[in-house]
Amino acid sequence: MNVLLRCLCLLVVLATWLRGQEEPSFYDRMWAYPKLYANPKGSFLREFSLIGRYELQNYQVDSHEGNASGWENRRIRYGIRTQFAGNIQFSAQINADADQGLLYERLWSLILTWKPSDLFSVSLGKIRPRWSQEWAKSSYELLTFERSLLVDNARPFYLPGVAIDGKKGRWDWNVGLYGGDWDRELGSFNVGALYVASLRYDLTQQTGLDRANVRLDYMQDDGRRGKTGKGPWDTNIALSADLKDGPLGLMTEVLMLTGNVDTTWGLTFMPSYDLTSKVQLVLHLHAARSDAAVIRDSRRYEREVGILPQRGMGRHYEFAYLGLNYRIYGDRLKLMTGIEYAHMGGVRGTEVFSGWTGLSGIRFNF
Repeated sequence: MNVLLRCLCLLVVLATWLRGQEEPSFYDRMWAYPKLYANPKGSFLREFSLIGRYELQNYQVDSHEGNASGWENRRIRYGIRTQFAGNIQFSAQINADADQGLLYERLWSLILTWKPSDLFSVSLGKIRPRWSQEWAKSSYELLTFERSLLVDNARPFYLPGVAIDGKKGRWDWNVGLYGGDWDRELGSFNVGALYVASLRYDLTQQTGLDRANVRLDYMQDDGRRGKTGKGPWDTNIALSADLKDGPLGLMTEVLMLTGNVDTTWGLTFMPSYDLTSKVQLVLHLHAARSDAAVIRDSRRYEREVGILPQRGMGRHYEFAYLGLNYRIYGDRLKLMTGIEYAHMGGVRGTEVFSGWTGLSGIRFNF
């Protein structure tokens, strides 16, 4: 754990220095530079901005199946966002791979959106389907390094398709049709389609909390095999709640995945507490269950220890994470550190993975 301890010390020193140097106007000025052009009354182009993110993290795995450690350029993305007259927006992002020395590794997203009013919009292109509270959040908004394992197993990739968003009163909704074939460019409908629907209700006014909403997400596979754009289940349902009251937050989600392979259930419980306006404590608990070994182990970083029993497939999974985030400039620039325990069991009581992982890193977004 020596590498992790050195990283933790470095993060503490850096955070302390940055706090001493902090000037709110300095960060505001720095994050204004990527907006290269802005004219709210322009007859054609109204805004042109650069967008991107960089996420670096260190990991140290200590498990029954082996040990591993290292650094990872977790995400490097860059692109543009433009706003045109007539409430039309266009954005595109490219994924880079620093470990392979690739400035262009894949087309991450390509989205054209028309929003004629605050209550309605239509998007077309390579889009993130709106499914699951955790998956719907962008990586820089996450309170933890990774999403829950079952969400990662079942989530759809960015896929070619069309999505419609709407809002009425306290309700907001989304429906989408997407191609089932993911690739490094746009993808296609060669192996059928995915149908997605999402409904959210805002309970903030009724509860008196700072934020309170419940959400139901539904994703349906048309049953044609060979899809590369999602997990193996045909029907994915997610029911979630997202609450915030002063410094205390809570996100909880129940997953039911069924069809094609054995039905699998998942539960996520994620409370958080703002110790100060910048320092945030996070607890992440997650469990998944299935009648058969259909749950896939985590790429980060359980597979780093070597070949796991039963090819890393299990029937049940338990996970606990405790982390601390230092938000230098909100979610746009923050330091993260945490420690997690994971256990996966296979058939006939066998163990697939059991171990601890220490993590530290930085997330930067503009």
